[in-house]
Amino acid sequence: MKKLMIIDGLNMFLRNYIVNPALAPTGHPIGGCIGFLKSLQKVCGMFTPDEIIIAWDGHSGSSKRKQMNKDYKAGRKPVRFNRRMVELNESEQIINKAEQYVKLVEYLNETPTIQIVVDYVEADDIIAYACGHDKYREWDKYIISSDRDFFQLLGDGVYLYRPIQKKLWISLVSWLNMVFIPIILPLLEPLQEISQITYQAYLGLGLKQLKIVFLLWVTKRYKLLSRLQNIAETWTNRLSFTQTYLLGWIL
Repeated sequence: MKKLMIIDGLNMFLRNYIVNPALAPTGHPIGGCIGFLKSLQKVCGMFTPDEIIIAWDGHSGSSKRKQMNKDYKAGRKPVRFNRRMVELNESEQIINKAEQYVKLVEYLNETPTIQIVVDYVEADDIIAYACGHDKYREWDKYIISSDRDFFQLLGDGVYLYRPIQKKLWISLVSWLNMVFIPIILPLLEPLQEISQITYQAYLGLGLKQLKIVFLLWVTKRYKLLSRLQNIAETWTNRLSFTQTYLLGWIL
C-alpha cells in the first residue's frame, strides 16, 4: 500500500528553530532551516513515503476561528528560544525567523515535496483535507506533528507520529484490526466462552462496549489473568511481544 506523509510545516520549523543552535558563517542563527531539513530526512527514512505534503499556515489562517472564539490559541505558552537566540532582541528574532522561513521554502521547492499554503486557512485544515481526499483514500497516511489536535483525525489508515515523544499513534480501530483480531484472539481460542463473548461483542456492539464487556468478564473471573499468561508464554518464541500487548490491554 502506498504511503502519504503529511508534515505540519510550522510545527516542525518552530521545534528546530527553538532548539537547534546552528549558525551561518555570518553568525546568524539558521537552526530552524537546517534542523527542518534534517528532521525531514529522518522521517523520510522512517516511513519511506511515496508522496510528501508539507502544509503551512496561510496568511491570517486563524482569523476565522478567532472571530468565533476570541480565546482561540490564547492559552498557548510563548515560544522559548535557545540560548543563542537570546542574543537577539525581539525585532531581530522576528526578522531572523522570517528569513529562515523564506529560505527554507526556497530549498523545499527544489525537492520532490508538495508545499501547500492557502490564505485564511490553517495547516490543520489542509492536513485534514488531505487525509480525506479521494486520491489518498486507499493510502496509509502519516501525520508528522507534535500538535495534539491531530488525534481527532486518527482512523483506519491515518496515523500520527509525534517527534518529541518519538511515538506513533494509531486509532483503537486500527489496533483491533492490526493486533487484537489477528494476534490476541487466536490466543483466546482455548477459552471458548471468552472467545464467543469477544466475537459477539466485536460483531454486534461498538468498540466502547467491546472493551466494557471484556473488562467485566475478566473482573468476574479474576483467575483468567493467570491462565492467559500461561497461554501467552507458550507463544513466546513465535510472538514474543503479544504477552505485553495482551496483559497491558487487560489491565
